[in-house]
Amino acid sequence: MGGVIIFIVLLFVTNLSYAVETALGFGKLTPDKDIISLLKECNSKIRALWYASPYGGGGSASRQEWYEPERFFIMMRKNILEIYRDMYLANLVTFKIILDNNLLSKEELERYPKLLKYIKSLVNGYYQYSKGFDHIKNGGPVVYAVLVDTDNVSCLEDSGLVKEVSVNHFPLFSVFLKYVPYYFRPEQYGKYYFFPEIKNADAEELYMMIKKAVKETINNQEFAEYYKKLYIETGFYDQRLEFLRHMIEKSKRKSSPSPTYFPSDGTILYTGTNVVRYDEITWDLPGDWSVNKPGYEHDLVARRDYFTGCVSSTSLP
Repeated sequence: MGGVIIFIVLLFVTNLSYAVETALGFGKLTPDKDIISLLKECNSKIRALWYASPYGGGGSASRQEWYEPERFFIMMRKNILEIYRDMYLANLVTFKIILDNNLLSKEELERYPKLLKYIKSLVNGYYQYSKGFDHIKNGGPVVYAVLVDTDNVSCLEDSGLVKEVSVNHFPLFSVFLKYVPYYFRPEQYGKYYFFPEIKNADAEELYMMIKKAVKETINNQEFAEYYKKLYIETGFYDQRLEFLRHMIEKSKRKSSPSPTYFPSDGTILYTGTNVVRYDEITWDLPGDWSVNKPGYEHDLVARRDYFTGCVSSTSLP
């Protein structure tokens, strides 16, 4: 009799369905609607995603609560678009400050290889975010991984849409699962992080790219409002000017500092409420980020007392 009871209990336990946190990698940029349909079909809610545009730049977005897929993607699409918009406009401000204050000349770009490399990185960042902004604004796909809560993992595994699945059955280790999707990124993304026309540009071509970008902002009302509100009225313009002057002068020096593997230059401005603004965070001799899987990760941690969600962005590979 005891054996029969044990058998029945085991049968009951094995048929229980547990909700688990599951990271899904899609192996390529996938339209929001396709992911939403899959998550609905597999009874899954979503709390976080890791994104990238085909032009470089990407990041993560998360919330404390689990959301229905459609609502979550509407919120995140709006937030990601704002990030690309801000980064695109911030790069334009950088160019404007450089030109307005005569911080740079074609002759200097020709004379100083380190300066040429630094300016190329600024122009490449502008291309990443301006093209990425247009792509996202026009509804282009940006998602490559998501974190979901589901009681039907097999449904997700059987889908042809999903390339990789990582399941965490143990709540104790759920804190580590958020890092898994970073390794889901398709390797071919690396080729988008440096535009050939910028990488191969000479000093004059590079200088003209900056002038053209600034010239095109003359009738851009969105840029005018952004520039006035976040740079002129706050005094951030002066901080940015001094930082750029420092970086340009530093790039002209012949001697190089000893290599370090932590940020050695840059500033972060936090308003104390919900706005974080930063200049470039730079490293001494960190390499050219040309490998497919660079070994750097930077986390900005804030207590949950202050935030219920977070959206991050980076132009690193």
